[in-house]
Amino acid sequence: MRRLLHLARRFFQSVRSRPLEPAEQDLIATWLQGPEAELFWRQQRIDRRHAFDAAGHVSAARPERTDLTRAALLHDVGKADSSLSIPGRVIASALDLIGIPVRGRYRAYLDHGAIGAAHLTLIEADPIAVAFAAGHPGPCPPGVDPGDWALLREADGE
Repeated sequence: MRRLLHLARRFFQSVRSRPLEPAEQDLIATWLQGPEAELFWRQQRIDRRHAFDAAGHVSAARPERTDLTRAALLHDVGKADSSLSIPGRVIASALDLIGIPVRGRYRAYLDHGAIGAAHLTLIEADPIAVAFAAGHPGPCPPGVDPGDWALLREADGE
């Protein structure tokens, strides 16, 4: 039931998402450079908005931990590989929820965590960014501070 509520909340957030304002884009440029920024900007508008909002939550709570802010900005970068629209994402999530196997872009969307973690590993992103991309919204993995993980999960809307 918790997962269903999370999916419903994300659906409505996606439908209402607005493009990033120039000042928000400038702030992102202070947090991300080079390959990290490239991965961020590959995302669809809805994922960029969600990531920025999550990063704002993290930055407000722990402004000195820019690694956590970057992890929040980058946690869904693997979704870009699927290129699914909102209806496609709903279909993929619904099929997964009821246990129907999917392939292709739907599978890529559902596997976005592992895909994003692979991209982040290739560019040598912060270990917490790789871990959160790979493991969210699951439990804190070994070697990661539980408080950091809890903050990132909270920012992600868990």
